[in-house]
Amino acid sequence: MPDINGFEVCKIIKADERFADIPVIFLTALDTQDGESQGLEFGGIDYLIKPINFALLKLRVRNHITLKERNDLVKEQRDLLASQKAELEAALARVKQLDGIIPICSYCKKIRNDQNSWQQLEQYITEHSEAMFSHGAFPDCAEEQLKTIRSISH
Repeated sequence: MPDINGFEVCKIIKADERFADIPVIFLTALDTQDGESQGLEFGGIDYLIKPINFALLKLRVRNHITLKERNDLVKEQRDLLASQKAELEAALARVKQLDGIIPICSYCKKIRNDQNSWQQLEQYITEHSEAMFSHGAFPDCAEEQLKTIRSISH
């Protein structure tokens, strides 16, 4: 290459984050330890000297592609774990909103919310969590309500 050598090309590739993960194999006539050291130092993954044994080149390319695919998979899994961790932390933050002392009226069971106004317990929990409610009647309460209804209707 007349204006730029392979080491400089590799250095440019590795400096650009879009291309930094591309494996670079040097195939060169430069048969020196300094050349090989420089190629690997600039980010080359392998250094082969001409004349080339094509069977060996093919095996090395295959192995480097396999290694690249595995590294990409590890990065994908790392990113997925980071995303899941963020989701869990957000869920924990929502749960923590229900942590601590919550002022509740001992008569009507309303809760004083963050705006210092009173609201129904069910509404407060719905707003501060993903809890869902199913409704039923506690037997003692149901019996008390029936007594009240009977006394009103007589």
